[in-house]
Amino acid sequence: MTRVGWRQKSLFLGLGMSAAVWIGDWISHERPAAAKASGALPPPAAAPPDWSDATRVLSRLSSDGRGGGGGLEALSRNPFAMTDKMLESLRAAASTQAAGLRALQAPSAAAVEAPLRLRAVIAGRAPLALIDDVLCSEGASVRGYVVLSIARDRVWLQGSDDTLELRLETPFERGRPEVGPD
Repeated sequence: MTRVGWRQKSLFLGLGMSAAVWIGDWISHERPAAAKASGALPPPAAAPPDWSDATRVLSRLSSDGRGGGGGLEALSRNPFAMTDKMLESLRAAASTQAAGLRALQAPSAAAVEAPLRLRAVIAGRAPLALIDDVLCSEGASVRGYVVLSIARDRVWLQGSDDTLELRLETPFERGRPEVGPD
């Protein structure tokens, strides 16, 4: 006895379903009574319409193809037109976005006037400094200043008209000693 694999089962199942669909389609097609009795096939369908001429295409779209006006004129409204509700939500989103952009572009007065603070230094071949929650390497820029050099406990910054030296603050200099968990 020959064993049938899953590939063969799938192939036979697909062929069987295709044959069933084809036979069902062939039986359900309307044919003239004489053709049904004789078993003859219906005559071939008419040639497809010529869509190469734009005026013919537009006239075909503007009617339903049977002489009635059921094409594009049958639409009661333009499906691509913006409704008042859509326009209102777009305006609201645009104003919210514009307000957000203005807030990003204009820093607060406290941020502009606050002095730069060195929070941490990571020493090594490529030292890094944490200045006002921004991690910087040498050559990076922070609030208009360029990081010139990073040492173990200080950083030098070059501005347009001055040079700043930021020192790493100890917990006691900040006014609050760091206390670990008990």
